[in-house]
Amino acid sequence: MSDSESTPLPPIVFLIPEATLEQLRARRDQRRSPPPTGGNDPILNTVELAVNAGQYDIAKTARLFCDGMDRLQIEVEDKYDAFLLDPGMGPMTYLTADGRILSDYRIWDGEGIQFETTLERAVPALVVGAKNTGIQSLLELIPSLPNSTICNTCHGSRWFRFGTRETREIVCPTCSGLGQCMPGKNPNT
Repeated sequence: MSDSESTPLPPIVFLIPEATLEQLRARRDQRRSPPPTGGNDPILNTVELAVNAGQYDIAKTARLFCDGMDRLQIEVEDKYDAFLLDPGMGPMTYLTADGRILSDYRIWDGEGIQFETTLERAVPALVVGAKNTGIQSLLELIPSLPNSTICNTCHGSRWFRFGTRETREIVCPTCSGLGQCMPGKNPNT
């Protein structure tokens, strides 16, 4: 291997307590949709929809898009024993029973599935997943950083809030949802 080639990083793996797995499985079983009827229909991704917006019948396209999301969700849940954390305005994001964060880009931009290899990408999935699923024990999977300080942007809440009329929020861009920062990475300290 040459110096210019890099070795792929292994995925981040979280240790999931059995009680949290039971909650995730119960939620998945409760929310599981029956398989869509259009099993042979193409799966449309958002890039295709945007490029060809004027060419589609809106009602049929909406059904095809949602059916495609449902088919991909069932496929990922079955193949990886995974739990949907976020259907996304981006990739569909899952936590697998063995503790990996899986991002499925197929419905977003047509790319494939990848496992997240950094805390900066994996932790936000858990933060959003805890909010979307109501399973707060997902936040307990997030490691504490040694010698860290509370994030000055989110004040430890993991969320950056903005807006005047309605409060809107995104996972904190400073700490990536950790709620804490390493020394020298915390603004205004």
